[in-house]
Amino acid sequence: MNKVSTKVELHFDYSRSVLLNDEQKRLIGLKLRAYINKDGILKLTADEERSQLLNKRITISKLYLLLANAFRVPIKRAAVKPGAAYHKKRIESKRIKSKKKDLRKKVRE
Repeated sequence: MNKVSTKVELHFDYSRSVLLNDEQKRLIGLKLRAYINKDGILKLTADEERSQLLNKRITISKLYLLLANAFRVPIKRAAVKPGAAYHKKRIESKRIKSKKKDLRKKVRE
């Protein structure tokens, strides 16, 4: 049986990269620590395809995707006060529950 090794390993020493600023390096260290070995090298592998070229493309696209997700700043949720319709619905619900409880009381003659 003829077997060919097509597995690709990508090693990226992000701490020495001149393309990244200090904040980006810090974010990579925090958010991608599952992919970083004890030497501080970000390591990705791919062996999904039977072609080494396709596996190279896959690892590079994985790297781009991981970096984009690491650099993404989450959108802060704006605090919003409840609207008038919510208050009206809440008061109406309380009124209905109150009537229901009044019907449970004993009638005094």
